[in-house]
Amino acid sequence: MKSKHLSVLAFLFFQILLFSESFEFSFDTFNLSQEDRKDIIKMEKTFCGNNPGAPNLPVKVVYFIVPFGKDVKKISCSSEQFILEGEYDISPVVSEYPTSEIIYPTEKNTVIYSKNQFYPVEKYRKIGVQRKNGVDVLIIQLFPFQYNPVTRKLIHHKKMGLNVEFAQNSYREEEQIQKLLNYEKLSEIFSSNRSKNKFMNQDALSSYQGKSRYWKNSRTSLVSSDDPYDYIIITNQILENEWLELVTQKESYGLNVNIYTTEDIYANYTGSDNPEKIRNFIIDAYDTWSGTANPLQWILLGGDSNIVTARSVRCHGYWSSSWHYYSMYTDNYYAGLDGDWNNDADSYFGEGDNDQVPDDFPETWILGTSGEEADWFFEVNIGRAILEDASEIDNW
Repeated sequence: MKSKHLSVLAFLFFQILLFSESFEFSFDTFNLSQEDRKDIIKMEKTFCGNNPGAPNLPVKVVYFIVPFGKDVKKISCSSEQFILEGEYDISPVVSEYPTSEIIYPTEKNTVIYSKNQFYPVEKYRKIGVQRKNGVDVLIIQLFPFQYNPVTRKLIHHKKMGLNVEFAQNSYREEEQIQKLLNYEKLSEIFSSNRSKNKFMNQDALSSYQGKSRYWKNSRTSLVSSDDPYDYIIITNQILENEWLELVTQKESYGLNVNIYTTEDIYANYTGSDNPEKIRNFIIDAYDTWSGTANPLQWILLGGDSNIVTARSVRCHGYWSSSWHYYSMYTDNYYAGLDGDWNNDADSYFGEGDNDQVPDDFPETWILGTSGEEADWFFEVNIGRAILEDASEIDNW
């Protein structure tokens, strides 16, 4: 009898640790037309696929707030589907071209178009979980249509259902608390015009209420929770005083503003290079002030890249029937503060996961959605004044 009671208690405890949410989507309305003897499907609030050479089908991106301290354990998808009458010739997704390149017609991906199976293979694809201001966000792509390029048949999913199962993760809680803003500020961000209609389960934000706290680091730090700032300027010592007029102006708007120099940051923070040291300082400031009444929200990089260095990231583009690799500089590295943008610890930042390259979705590698090296849900607003000396600041 005792073991039976223990089994019941264990089951109930397991049920508390696990729970799920269900969501329904309707894709009844669409427009099917022809252009240059190719069939084109258009559907509101969707975008065309980002896999050049693959069939051009509507894609719906949906966002879910993951409840506090939870992992996404399992996702299941159901649908009400029909095979459309007739045959269809769906054109491929067109490549993007740099303005300096000659534009060539995009060729069909022969791997996809030669297979007698529906594309995409699955009705949905999990892009991943990103974090914004301590709140985890699940990103999923839904595919209202699937196309068989050999039989030229189309499956239409008129209605789709998603069931997302969550599991408790105490380690995840500690990670999130480091980045969480106070709930009043969090609610303001997630109920803004840009966000309030974006998330399918806005009510899940309430699970983060009362979870933020002051975060104090034991290491050497330039910041303190007793002296928080919601707007900071990063520049060098030569130009530091040139920004005082802007500080006065911002303070007149009710902001708490301070200036930090690259010399102080490089001397007090570790990192493999100067961009990492700057980012580690920003992470320290954000984490330390996140639970205060003035969490860090705005950062101005006060100078060109020779004054406040930028991060070079690896990018990929598809044109002229092949993938091209190149580097570019981005300040988004200083805004997305989760992870280190270099999962595989090589010399390339912001790239995809080279170990996972699905045949039907190579863009999950090329665009980084498989590796998730880049953090696209920004914790702070970043800007740069592209200036080099005092006279340019005076005229800015």
